[in-house]
Amino acid sequence: MLKSNYRLVTLISIVTCFNLLFAFVSSRWNSLNGRPLIYFEYILLVLFCAWLRNKWLRYLLFAGMVAVDILHTIAQHYHHDDINFILKLSQLFRSSYDPVFWGGILCGILLLYVSTSRFVHLIDASQDRKADGFAENTWTYSVIAFLIVVYILDGINGTSGCWPESMRIKGPTKQINIAGTFLGPLWSNFKEYQRGKQPLGNLTDYSVRSGQLSPSYKHFSDASRQLLVIVESWGAIQDTELRTVQEAVFSDALASKYKLQFGATPFFGSTSGAEARELMQKEPAAYYSVLSSGPQEHQTLITRMKQQGKTTMAFFPFQWHYGNAFLFRKRLGFDHIFSISELRAKLSPNVSANTENQYDALDDEVALSEAVRQASSQPKTFSYVLTINTHMPFQLANKHKISPDYQAFVSRWGTHFPTETSIDHYFRILALFKALALSLTDGVLDEVVIVGDHAAPFTNDAERKLFSSSTVPYLFLKAIR
Repeated sequence: MLKSNYRLVTLISIVTCFNLLFAFVSSRWNSLNGRPLIYFEYILLVLFCAWLRNKWLRYLLFAGMVAVDILHTIAQHYHHDDINFILKLSQLFRSSYDPVFWGGILCGILLLYVSTSRFVHLIDASQDRKADGFAENTWTYSVIAFLIVVYILDGINGTSGCWPESMRIKGPTKQINIAGTFLGPLWSNFKEYQRGKQPLGNLTDYSVRSGQLSPSYKHFSDASRQLLVIVESWGAIQDTELRTVQEAVFSDALASKYKLQFGATPFFGSTSGAEARELMQKEPAAYYSVLSSGPQEHQTLITRMKQQGKTTMAFFPFQWHYGNAFLFRKRLGFDHIFSISELRAKLSPNVSANTENQYDALDDEVALSEAVRQASSQPKTFSYVLTINTHMPFQLANKHKISPDYQAFVSRWGTHFPTETSIDHYFRILALFKALALSLTDGVLDEVVIVGDHAAPFTNDAERKLFSSSTVPYLFLKAIR
């Protein structure tokens, strides 16, 4: 009987420790994720697996639940829905991660294998619980009792939707989400994935969800030369002094050529959600709707620009297959599409390459410079650039790190940031803005919208708190004529 009790306690300890580990990582990665300390389904897994006689099915259930939990946590961290994030995992093997990353992946797989093996071994041993005097139903009652205790604690704590609002007891201290259901978020993510298969016209307008037009739809008129830039991980920084530093880059260089209007707009989802917002005025699922069936008869920003007689061009300095970037732009109807391959062929094989994250790409400045050059050389154009250098995980290139500008910036503003990574990321966006402002000083373009896609998915909670969790900044430039 003592052996069976030991096995039961060990099993519950394994699933509880896994949950606490994921909850800790989730809270460090994203304080808004709201992952509970333990999912009820893990507790039920102990009971369900004890009834199963097939060892391999028990392996599959435990390892599968842990793997999906990990993927869900990472997907939420990067503002993705689960299914589309999983579909993008193949891109891991077409990207340049360092050995430490792959070492971490291998260690995680090993930990999962060892834990799963231990879990299944204990379940196997429990099948013989009658032999050592352990009552047939005691195992079941013990697990159910633990489940009820967790449920009651969660209800008293007042954070779970499992209890009606009127029944929750809320204390004066900060609430902790003790428990919750695993299936709820998965079902919500599945419905979000299914929305991406609907025709574009059936999806919700961004303005309905946010209460305002996206910056591109709000500001672009029928002017002759227009440029839209979506900046990777440019979040709305809360520090007013740091926000002023970013704004000053443009106002100091362009105030004599352009009227400048700074603002903020709500964001939903990942970079693909930002593209749906700015190019279609739609919810994030619109990106996948276009990949699935094209825009059909829906009026997109590209449709509007072509109706105005403009040549439409899309620039992205990375590989065409990342996020199905080329197919998305082709189905939207861009006249010309320039990925890393086209940019290298047009400019030079030796143009500066991105070394700041895992993506095989050119530096953003290459794409921006070429976009401005081509837009300036034609009478009626609409150009769109999506940047990549500041994508997470991010490490500032050495050429920036050793520059006098960087040393001066750290000396003046370093105390405003919680970590070196947050300093570096902010400085890299600032460098990008300086290059963009410089390319616009001739004032040839009529209208420019520069907007963030989403808040940077930093791994540190203090880093995330530097930025708004719901809005991204934008800048609208209108030429003075």
